[in-house]
Amino acid sequence: MIECTMGVGEGRRVNAGVIKCHEEDSGIRLTFNWPSGIEQVYIFATRGNFDIRQASLGDGKLFTLQEYKKRGGCMMPKKPGVFTYYICPFLRENAEDIFADGMLQATHTCRINIDYTIRQRIGRYKNHEITMLADYPVARGIVKYEKEPGGVEYIFGEIPGPGRPVIRIARTAADESLRFFISEEFSELYNLRDS
Repeated sequence: MIECTMGVGEGRRVNAGVIKCHEEDSGIRLTFNWPSGIEQVYIFATRGNFDIRQASLGDGKLFTLQEYKKRGGCMMPKKPGVFTYYICPFLRENAEDIFADGMLQATHTCRINIDYTIRQRIGRYKNHEITMLADYPVARGIVKYEKEPGGVEYIFGEIPGPGRPVIRIARTAADESLRFFISEEFSELYNLRDS
């Protein structure tokens, strides 16, 4: 949530308050104080720099005040990663569409959930049957595991995405266990859950 102010029109400033990003199954719901005197806004979601002067309307999504009230916010698609949402007031003046002065922005991280279960068969060695299932496809090298004690790291491999679990077998000595983790550089984008 970001505290900010949105400028609307020349010389007028409107307090936009707090932008809230609510992660839901169907997407990201953005709620904020709708700027007074504005009937529509464009929302752009970007991972990098954004310049309204170079923005193409096709890259954004148009929302009306009526739509905002009806849905209780503006729904944006849910995509994994860190996105900054830019809410840009939009006006029609003299039969021309223009962006009003000022813009509202909030950054949100959408994490991918990876659920895993482990079943063990114990004999002279322990065979671990590991099942992983993710919200989105997960590339090789993101999920790792190590045998404890010992600390040798192994890569789990790709996880194809929703509805397509991956099953792997790992063998350890009878006195060893497995610890699963996300590679450090991806730890903010993925959530590993023992189910």
